[in-house]
Amino acid sequence: MTKMSNEKKVSENKIFFEIKWMIVSRFITIFVVSKTYSSAVSVQNSCYLLQNYTKSKMKIFRFLFMAVAVILGIAMSPARAGELDSEQNINLLFIGNSITAGATLSNAGTQAPPIVCGKLVGNATGVKTNVYNGGHSGITTLGFLPGRDDFERLVKAAKAYVQNNGGLVYISIMLGTNDSACTTTEGAPVSTSTYRANIKAIIEKLLEEVPTCKILLNYPIWYSPNTYNSAMYLQEGLDRLHSYYPILDGIVEEYDQVYAGYRGVWEFFEDNTPLFTAENGNAGTFYLHPNVTGATRLAEIWANSLLKLIEDDGVEIQTPVEVKSFQPQNDKKYSFKTSRGDYGTKDGVLTNTVKTGIDATKGEFAFLSRGNQTYLYSIADQSFMYRNPTPYKDDWSTIICSNEFLQPIKVHYTGKTEAYPYLVTMGDYWLNSAASTTTGVVANTWKNYDAGNQTAIIEEGDWDPTEALAVLDAFLDKQLTVTYRIQDTSGNALDELTDMGLEGEVINEVPARVQRKPYTTYTVQDPVTLVKGQDNVVIVTATWKFPFELSPDINNAKWYNLALREGADYVNAAEGYKCNMAPMKSEVMSDEYQWAFQGDPYDGIVVFNRSDLTKTLAKVGDVAILADGVFKWKITESAQGFLLSTEGSEPYINEYGGAGGHLGFWHNVSDAGSIFSVSEVGSLTVENIRLSTGARFTLYKSDDTKSNGRAVLVIPGGGYSYVAGSSEGADWVPMLNELGYTAAVLTYTTPPAKPEGPLNEACEAMKYLRDHPEECNTSTGQIGVMGFSAGGHLASTVATHTTGDSIPAFQILFYPVITMNANYTHAGSRSNLIGNSPRPALVNLYSNEKQVTSATPICYLCWADDDTTVPPYNSKVYAKALKTKGVPYHSKNFPSGGHGYGFKLTFQYHDEMVADLTEWMQDLDDYLTAVKAPAQTWKSAPSRCYDLGGRLVDGHCLKPGLYIADQHTVLVK
Repeated sequence: MTKMSNEKKVSENKIFFEIKWMIVSRFITIFVVSKTYSSAVSVQNSCYLLQNYTKSKMKIFRFLFMAVAVILGIAMSPARAGELDSEQNINLLFIGNSITAGATLSNAGTQAPPIVCGKLVGNATGVKTNVYNGGHSGITTLGFLPGRDDFERLVKAAKAYVQNNGGLVYISIMLGTNDSACTTTEGAPVSTSTYRANIKAIIEKLLEEVPTCKILLNYPIWYSPNTYNSAMYLQEGLDRLHSYYPILDGIVEEYDQVYAGYRGVWEFFEDNTPLFTAENGNAGTFYLHPNVTGATRLAEIWANSLLKLIEDDGVEIQTPVEVKSFQPQNDKKYSFKTSRGDYGTKDGVLTNTVKTGIDATKGEFAFLSRGNQTYLYSIADQSFMYRNPTPYKDDWSTIICSNEFLQPIKVHYTGKTEAYPYLVTMGDYWLNSAASTTTGVVANTWKNYDAGNQTAIIEEGDWDPTEALAVLDAFLDKQLTVTYRIQDTSGNALDELTDMGLEGEVINEVPARVQRKPYTTYTVQDPVTLVKGQDNVVIVTATWKFPFELSPDINNAKWYNLALREGADYVNAAEGYKCNMAPMKSEVMSDEYQWAFQGDPYDGIVVFNRSDLTKTLAKVGDVAILADGVFKWKITESAQGFLLSTEGSEPYINEYGGAGGHLGFWHNVSDAGSIFSVSEVGSLTVENIRLSTGARFTLYKSDDTKSNGRAVLVIPGGGYSYVAGSSEGADWVPMLNELGYTAAVLTYTTPPAKPEGPLNEACEAMKYLRDHPEECNTSTGQIGVMGFSAGGHLASTVATHTTGDSIPAFQILFYPVITMNANYTHAGSRSNLIGNSPRPALVNLYSNEKQVTSATPICYLCWADDDTTVPPYNSKVYAKALKTKGVPYHSKNFPSGGHGYGFKLTFQYHDEMVADLTEWMQDLDDYLTAVKAPAQTWKSAPSRCYDLGGRLVDGHCLKPGLYIADQHTVLVK
């Protein structure tokens, strides 16, 4: 049977009613008149769809006719046309899987698509709407076959609605997601023929059990091709799911009471991944279940389809449901706003006004459409927007205004927030107002959704697009497709990529946007002039330039030490999954720490371990292990080294869990813990030193050609409860080495067993650096301290609590904890160092602003005025004390940045901070080489003194050292 349109169905139903009336009227002439008025009334309500028709056609025989209609008419066909009585209902029943059930939503009882859909239908019609949500997680079409529990429950609910409520019955079906899975779900993978048979069996039994119903077949929605949770879907499953679409098309044509939902729901969700909950699976972050906003969008789509059926059944739609969208118009101008400020352009870059003060006149844009593509146009710059192929960092890439390269965009309505409901994408990237960069606070694209992606697009008025469209048309007319065929040096095909070019352009090098693989040089064999109307193919040779040698023969491989955090933490395979933090050089030289690499960047790299050549580094669950067999890693280039990731671009392998922690996985490419470096066995550039106190430090020697003979002991923060990460440690090493300093990053004991414990450990590290000049490149014996937060307190403690040669040559303090005064200190640092109820003498002793003397070394201080973790009072009170004692110091404060910015590139004033400290350290040379007068010392001491642990000692029997008496520092030689 050919499927009729909704309108044709309604028309033919009305003709069918006329025929029924003719048949019924013949029976009326012979019908037994003994049927009483009261009995006719008793059946009147059950004939609500025929009642109005009776009024207009047969008023004289109204009640007798209604009785006959019950006997004959209902048996012939379900009557649906006409208005609903006020006491009757619209009944919606939903069949589906976890998406229908709202399995990942925080409150499925109010947020699941069927519930939201029911509310939308009720509001649109003004008719009471009942909803049965038959969604069941993990279910396939097999699980909903007649006779199965889910099917029988739904039929029971439908019959109850008819009996108790009357009204219209609509059953929505959306099945197929779990049928498409490769493994795990019942019956999966389900072939198209089996899927068709199952859907038909469900429909036919529903029409038999609930003959008055209409069935809406909703198409299953897209999921990401890396979907792999307890069931495996992946690209194979996604392709299978899409193959169900024509099956549903055909089924709809077969049944008069079955209708098709919105077929574009696939593309709608494929284009709007922020409408999904981001879930972590075995193949990375995947998108399968709509989040709350996505569930609402899906409900709106379903409601629109249902309302067409409901309207055809004679119910007036009072308030239509809108599926939110945005339709750009060529002749309109718009402005963009985000929660982070307005958009404008500056120096050829789309920029955010929060930090740059863009002129309002540069904030108007147009959407120009040609064919199925939309382009973003800056009216002030007369230029189009595209995503810069050279990323600013990691997955960021700046949006440029230029007519040299055009990239189409899409505008999506997600409604994450009411004020900023839109999302703009370029390819797989989302427009995002980013943090400070070298070109200002620019709008970048970012692969992950965050609140900065949301945009308000405000129509500002009419605009003449003639000139801009002419530029666009001229460009598109000249635009050609270029094919880059990439091969290795032996001529073996590796990859084939397509890009955009202009007619007449000569291709003699590979554009940066086509260079997909790191550590690879791309060379065009022969220049190609692009000609319209012909295939434009460029042959490219790819040559590897890795920081390590790939080994065709593992038995004769070149072996390397594989390390995280610029060589601080070496990967140890002895236990299969551990990262041994800061091992000694002798340990690093053992087989367990040695690795070889085999493969190529297109197929992936295998990482072999020397202790057992049959085992490779592999990913199992959330950790990396040493396993039998072959596991291939992708490699990503980084400024400090390289990253190893699973298939695709993430997650990246990363050390976590503290000392001896697992090699886990992390999605943040900018995290220094993800960055690997390699060094050939026997040529290590860093070494870890273990001290007798239990502490250790990692030594980064300055280059012999640049060394000034000095060193800096770098002390990370962490509130004396842990030792902070590399942004307060190893990240500073390249800068310090470049300035000629050996750097030593201290890992001290936390929390300290005794108040003087951290000081003793830091002093022993200082002594080691002084006592090993050849090993450490410290010929001058001048060792400075550099500390952050609580590490700044420890550094300032070393500077104020040591004597003679132990006093540092200089101190560098970033947002330091200085005082132990409970009103101004960092509470966690105070508690961990001196306890919750310390003696006043101990508070005074470790309030370092009170320990400054004229012998305290020169100081560099840096803080942010909006630091709420360690109040800026700490830095200011220390600066005041230094000034009072005549100690030279330099302070640098920033209006914002908070706490803990360290060497983070995301710190807004990073470049300014580095430049300021560099200048200070360069000027420090003159100070350190000057001849200074000897420091004055106390010749005698008061009778009551305290040692560094805050213990009372006899002032008349002091050993050489530093003591506190009446809040004054006493130096005893």
